[in-house]
Amino acid sequence: MRWILASLVMLFAQAGLWTQEPNSFRSVPFGSTQEEAKKIIKMDLCFNSQGDRICQSKFSLANTAVNSLFRFKEDQFVLASGDFPSGSYSTVRAVFIDKYGDPTTSEESVVHNNAGASFNQEELNWDGPKVHLYLGRYGSKVTEGVFWIETQAERQQTLKEIEASRVKAKNDL
Repeated sequence: MRWILASLVMLFAQAGLWTQEPNSFRSVPFGSTQEEAKKIIKMDLCFNSQGDRICQSKFSLANTAVNSLFRFKEDQFVLASGDFPSGSYSTVRAVFIDKYGDPTTSEESVVHNNAGASFNQEELNWDGPKVHLYLGRYGSKVTEGVFWIETQAERQQTLKEIEASRVKAKNDL
């Protein structure tokens, strides 16, 4: 029986299926209300943004300071994002892989700062039927790593909005 289970896990991993897909982030289940989330984790400042509610939550991950934002759409938790010092990327990466398993895709590239210096970027993605997770060595600054975890429904809605914005910009030319 163990052999069959081990074989299935190996098969899923080889097929790029995410076998450790979560249904929560920091113990806050996707779909939770803001009030339910506040009972689970400490949330600092909360504010409205583009019709959604955003709450800040700072925490430590393996002695790394993480600034995170929780997004509530129609009072349902749909996305968490965060940043951390890019010098701690290898630690954060190891914790994410321990928790979520191997990424379903990864990509390496070179990014540049405003002074023209080059940095080796690594971007990891985990995709499952319900959740998408992204981890990058660098975000908008080379001093900060970034991650986000979101429901696939939220991701698809965001991608539709980006495409509509792109089409509108094209038509405005």
